[in-house]
Amino acid sequence: MPLPAFLTSANLILCERFLLEKDEVLSAIRLIEVFVVTPPSPEAAAWEQGNPIPPNAQKLRAFVVGHIKATVGYTGTHRMSVRILNTRNEWIEMPEQIAIFSSRFADAPAAIGMIAEITVIVRNYGTNYVCLFLDDEEVARTSFTITAIPEPQA
Repeated sequence: MPLPAFLTSANLILCERFLLEKDEVLSAIRLIEVFVVTPPSPEAAAWEQGNPIPPNAQKLRAFVVGHIKATVGYTGTHRMSVRILNTRNEWIEMPEQIAIFSSRFADAPAAIGMIAEITVIVRNYGTNYVCLFLDDEEVARTSFTITAIPEPQA
């Protein structure tokens, strides 16, 4: 996906934990790409967004870490959001945030970062996509896969 002209990079990762140090340096811990789970219950498989979550549904938790860099000297305010495209081709949208590009150093690119916690209800197996949007334009995408526990090999 081509980036808007004022951007130089956009990255998105999923992790189990993160640290944000006093000097504002972010560390993502235990990057996540695959969740191995037991089969979803019939109630969870039938669950639809907006309905109460079945009590026996498996929930997966992860943190989305996004980082977007702009050209040196760029300043601007934008709307930023995370959206998940699930295995049923449904978009789940998280609330938008206002993002302001800035840099503490005159000769360094302006950047914005974000951390968001996501919880996914296991309804079926497959690959889901987590997408980062800036002013309703997708600028980064990553994926995670929900799969069955492998059968023991004889």
